Amino acid sequence: MDPGLVALIGSETRVRILAVLASAHAPMTAYRIGKVGGVSMPKAYREVARLEKARLIGARRDGWVLLDRDVRALLRKRARIAWANDWLAERARRLPEEQTLFDRLQRTEHARPPRGWKPRDPERFQRSAFKDDLLRGMGLRTSDHAV
Repeated sequence: MDPGLVALIGSETRVRILAVLASAHAPMTAYRIGKVGGVSMPKAYREVARLEKARLIGARRDGWVLLDRDVRALLRKRARIAWANDWLAERARRLPEEQTLFDRLQRTEHARPPRGWKPRDPERFQRSAFKDDLLRGMGLRTSDHAV
């Protein structure tokens, strides 16, 4: 956990709860906030009540939401906590936008380095085979420098 955020917000539990809500794409119950953030249920319910009293979060019909956009922006930048299902749902929502980028990258001509070219610091140009597998799965160019 980022010690600067903990000092700013007051407790690690509070940071975890706010970070979960900042990353959420839909209202969340206090139980789910606690599970995603790794906070015990009594602490989660207590902090949710405190944060509501401070008007940082608000109750909606189906759960809690973070009300302050500035706090959301800070936490999304410094402490993102989300369940994989939530992250994948958001990714699926963004997929059409990303697909246009992938299509453009696939059409882009990539120049090969001149024959016999060697980098001064070869370690900076090495890429894991795992990353190349991911790029290959997206239909993008892999590295000539995979290790």
